[in-house]
Amino acid sequence: MELFLNWWIIKNKRPFLNNIYQTVYLQDIITRNKITNDFAVRLILKKIAESVTKALSFNRLTNIVKSAGISIGKQTVINYVGHMLDSYLIFSLQNYASKKTSPKYYFMDTGLLGLMLLDCRTAQLENLVAVELIRRYGFENVYFFENNIEVDFYVPSENLAIQVSMQVLEDVDTLERETKAFVKLNQFIPDTKCLLVTNSEETKLNCDGIKIDVVPAWKWLLD
Repeated sequence: MELFLNWWIIKNKRPFLNNIYQTVYLQDIITRNKITNDFAVRLILKKIAESVTKALSFNRLTNIVKSAGISIGKQTVINYVGHMLDSYLIFSLQNYASKKTSPKYYFMDTGLLGLMLLDCRTAQLENLVAVELIRRYGFENVYFFENNIEVDFYVPSENLAIQVSMQVLEDVDTLERETKAFVKLNQFIPDTKCLLVTNSEETKLNCDGIKIDVVPAWKWLLD
């Protein structure tokens, strides 16, 4: 029976994940908190999924929902997102450079993110790194960094900065953008260890005296 169940999950991965999303997460959020506007909850989750990798404010979320013709207040949106955080459907990271700026949101399960987006390999890769960082260092020790530069993740206890990109070695513009962020960050926080997590590429770079390890995600996860 166990072998059959494992086979069924592998062969029917998307329906299985959708069932978890619909019956466990959504119903838990909606029923437990007595929410009557379930469409608003679904729309907010959809927009959070579309905004993974970017900071997202409650004002923007509220305006997006209102533009869909739903009458909703900012405080209600804040409450709904709070319910999603409480149910461990999503989690948030704060900006290390300024705690007053909007947070970034990630999904606890990268598979659920895949349910909501068509082409989401880049977002899923960054989400995967976020989940692993939380597992290693805890929610209170992982941030992103944004202050005229943007670095995907920063772990202050390790003085570790991480950028995530599907590939950089064959894309000059992407490589320049990612490495310049590390160089600028070192002007704010000297001697930062710099790690660039990719889909499959591996090398070592030196940019303006800053050493950058480029590591494929699978190898970093096994570290």
